[in-house]
Amino acid sequence: MSENKVQQILLQAYGEIDSNKQELLKPLVAILEKECASNDNLELEIKKYQTIFDSIPFGIAITSPTGKVLQVNKALASVGGYTPNDLIGKRIPMLKLFPPDSLREVLGSIAAILRNKKPISLRTNINHADGSIRTVIFDSVLFDYNGSVQAIISYVKDITQEQQVREQLSVEKDKSRIYLESSDALVLVTDSAYKIIYSNPMADKILANGKKLFGNDWLDVIAPVDQREYYASEYEKLLSDSKSVLSQKSDIIAISPSNIRQISWRRTVITETGSKKTVFHFGIDTTYVYQSQQELKVRSSLQMLISDISSSLIYIPKDEFQIRIVNIMERIGKFIGVDRLYIFFYSDDQSQMSIGYDWAIAQEKKIPDKYRVWVPITTLRNMHRTLLSGKVFKFENINELPQDAVLERDEFLNLGIKSMLVVPFITKNIVKGFIGMTQLTKTRRWLEDMTNIMRIVGQNIMFAIERNESEEKLEKRNAELEKVNRLMVGREIRMKELKQQLARYQDEN
Repeated sequence: MSENKVQQILLQAYGEIDSNKQELLKPLVAILEKECASNDNLELEIKKYQTIFDSIPFGIAITSPTGKVLQVNKALASVGGYTPNDLIGKRIPMLKLFPPDSLREVLGSIAAILRNKKPISLRTNINHADGSIRTVIFDSVLFDYNGSVQAIISYVKDITQEQQVREQLSVEKDKSRIYLESSDALVLVTDSAYKIIYSNPMADKILANGKKLFGNDWLDVIAPVDQREYYASEYEKLLSDSKSVLSQKSDIIAISPSNIRQISWRRTVITETGSKKTVFHFGIDTTYVYQSQQELKVRSSLQMLISDISSSLIYIPKDEFQIRIVNIMERIGKFIGVDRLYIFFYSDDQSQMSIGYDWAIAQEKKIPDKYRVWVPITTLRNMHRTLLSGKVFKFENINELPQDAVLERDEFLNLGIKSMLVVPFITKNIVKGFIGMTQLTKTRRWLEDMTNIMRIVGQNIMFAIERNESEEKLEKRNAELEKVNRLMVGREIRMKELKQQLARYQDEN
């Protein structure tokens, strides 16, 4: 056979098959080359070597250009649950082997092979004899003998089980993705170079304010600047161990100066595909839990501070009163972590206000001097309306103020206020003033317990102020009475002296 065409075509058709299958083809190729050289009837020659043909463990079919099945081996027949006799000699359109859609695909592939003279691969379905549908791959090529087309040889592989596994994996993958996309947990997937190759919506929301984390460096997102080397070494250690770990590690992450989050990483899972390693990080946002715990500690300690302050307010020497009140405000302000603390008083008709005492974290942060004299309350009408009704005025973010409080918001902005809590002083059902504290650099949540504590602190300070005022009034009154008394005593003495002088005058006359 010229140029070993049979061998050339078969090797061309199955050249991408693994070496074991190529070895299986060699006996058939050698025999066909030898016998076909002296025999033009390919169909008869193939029948002679049916034993060899059937010994090949993967399916082989030989069909004519007109679609007639010339030969199949047992491996191919078993793919569909048929015998070779069920298929040989019949034309493909007459077989029950193919569903309608698959039949059109098969006939189309035959036409394409004949037209283009090139091998073709087709994934399609066949009807199994038991009524089930099987998925197979046809790799087909022309068998050219002496320059004329004799047949089409097809290698057939049953991939039903692989397809089912692939579909199941796809379903599970879709389920996993749906879970990850809708999960309240934070999920990050990173490669061995720290690059984030996947982040679920919750991770994007919490760690990047809704922006996609994909492509970012994991260290840039998670590690504090001064701990990058430590985080990198721990990551490398994790990769070298290749062990999935159950972790209770928590990270404090600064998304921005005003947005500090605590993330509790619960599990780290490492997967390997060849030499490629992928790390799955699963965590939850415990910021509010952490904040609540911290605030609970603060409240507990603050209550102890209040008890100490209340004791110190029982008696304050007159010459120390101003300094003592400011020192108390400083202790409270620094302990709570606010930037400014102040006490204002209302005029008797509640139309004006003036600052009485204040403290700030820095001198330049103190309230402007314009509030150190009596000023009308009209500029901050919304706040004073709330306070004079006996209610607390507060906002976590200045943007929470209503639209009708534009002038008020502008005034707060001029004062540098970001967040604010103000509690009124009430004595005998009359609002005498208020104690307030503000954040100038960040927003802050003001819990109800904090409000109650400030109410207690404010009232204690107010009682001390009123007591001090009462003592001053009493001292002033006592001084006036003493003066009157001295005048009365002096008058009595002078009257007595006058009487004595009159008596002497009478005696002399």
